[in-house]
Amino acid sequence: MTKDVGYDALERDLRAALAEDAAAIAPGEALGSILARTADAAPVRDTDLRGLRGLRGRRGRGAWPSLRWSPAVFAGAAAAAVVAVVAWAGVGHRPAPFSPGGPTQPVATSAPTGSASATSAPTTGASGTTSAGPGTGGRAVPVYYVTDVPDVGPRLVREFFPSSTDSAEAAAAAALNLLTTTQPSDPDYVSLWPSSIELRLTVSGSTATVDATDWPVNHGSAYEAMSVEQVVYTVTAADPAVTSVRFRVNGAVPPSGHLDLTAAVGRGSAFSTVADVWILEPLQDATVGSPVAVSVYGTAYEGATTLKVFRGATEVWSGTVTTAMGQYAQASTTVELPAGAYELRAYTGNGKDATVTLWDTKTFTVH
Repeated sequence: MTKDVGYDALERDLRAALAEDAAAIAPGEALGSILARTADAAPVRDTDLRGLRGLRGRRGRGAWPSLRWSPAVFAGAAAAAVVAVVAWAGVGHRPAPFSPGGPTQPVATSAPTGSASATSAPTTGASGTTSAGPGTGGRAVPVYYVTDVPDVGPRLVREFFPSSTDSAEAAAAAALNLLTTTQPSDPDYVSLWPSSIELRLTVSGSTATVDATDWPVNHGSAYEAMSVEQVVYTVTAADPAVTSVRFRVNGAVPPSGHLDLTAAVGRGSAFSTVADVWILEPLQDATVGSPVAVSVYGTAYEGATTLKVFRGATEVWSGTVTTAMGQYAQASTTVELPAGAYELRAYTGNGKDATVTLWDTKTFTVH
């Protein structure tokens, strides 16, 4: 993997925010009404950067009217743009994360190593605490795991598992149970919460409380922060009515050496928390037919995500799919391959040079 140099966090978030603002523009033939309103126009409001819910469609293109710009008008517009960018950087603008529900993804039909094949339906005790485990019926529940991307650091990725739950709160409890007790199907993914820790969930309105029997021991602030995000993303994905999570350890504020977890916390920015891209299908170690259906979920400069298929050390196929820029989206393609064992790799570039980052891999077999 080649190091992604020079692509600092401010530039990354600025690109994402500008792309989101551009996506909100719907130009049209309205020059007459624009000129009529110019004299007493109301102040322009900031674009509301919300609702990134895995949009897959292409943006429509309108026809821009032909306008004459005087030097004074151009200078004023340029100055305003500079002020807007400086103000954006000063207030710590953060692009909205993708939808908790996210993309459609195949659900593992067999339990991964270390997981239970079935369990009873979730129950709610007198205290209101919900507990649940994996199952064979009901809804599929999302679980976020952590992958360590070289030269990037820890990032979240997601897998889906079957569950016997039939409500959102029970699904969130089942997902937390899976998070600590079930190994992900991809060996590159891990949970930062060991099975020795029990996570007990209660929900009140839009806030969930996760009361742990112990606090995970992590190596440094980045991993402790990611262990918190792992729970927050999992709970809010399984129960979209929940927007923040309060952490407790046996009823007390967690003994963190890096974070203030007194109050409930919401999701961190997806662009600094979630992997830029991960592979939805084929599933890890799946046996499939040809053409092979390939699907990824992610974000990239101009949406360009490079996919490569290897047979051993030999690259046998390469192609590019388009996800999205400034938001997350799903992209799919098909690949004709003869029978054999393969590895699919997903990369993104930085928009500046040939530097690329390898984000995810999946091994599979074509029968």
